Amino acid sequence: MNFITFSEKMATNGSEIARGVSDQLGYRFYDAEAIESAAQEMGFLQDVKEIDEKVPPLFERLFSYKPEIYLDRLNSVIYELASRGNAVFLGRGSYILLRTFKCALHIRVISSLKKRIENLVGRGWQRDAAIETIRRSDHERGSFVKFAFGVDWENPELYDIVLNMDNLTLD
Repeated sequence: MNFITFSEKMATNGSEIARGVSDQLGYRFYDAEAIESAAQEMGFLQDVKEIDEKVPPLFERLFSYKPEIYLDRLNSVIYELASRGNAVFLGRGSYILLRTFKCALHIRVISSLKKRIENLVGRGWQRDAAIETIRRSDHERGSFVKFAFGVDWENPELYDIVLNMDNLTLD
């Protein structure tokens, strides 16, 4: 079995690249929707949604949040999907959860803030809304990965390949 994991910053076209790789290789494609569907089949949907790439509020973390339970459930879902054969995983910490697998290639998709704003504006977003949404997304995702896995998602050592989409096309 072979796995390719993708981590993307918002508006880098990483999801399109991941899906295209999956299609070209004939691999299963697991994005947030597919992972949630598998979590529902396994009875873990609520737990997986609890760790929806956002750090829980402070009081919840202090008094009721049990990250090890939620992460265990996410682990179970990712490993169950991996057991089904060749696959491309998009997000959900798959690049961390599958990093010890020798048969996994981990790819990070980035681009400059300027390019990311251009991408969203090209899709009909207002410039100010695009800037705010990108910044919030980066903060939430980065905070989640730090909180859940104890690593900095910006660390290039977590990935085998980093694609900077400023000078690359989807093809």
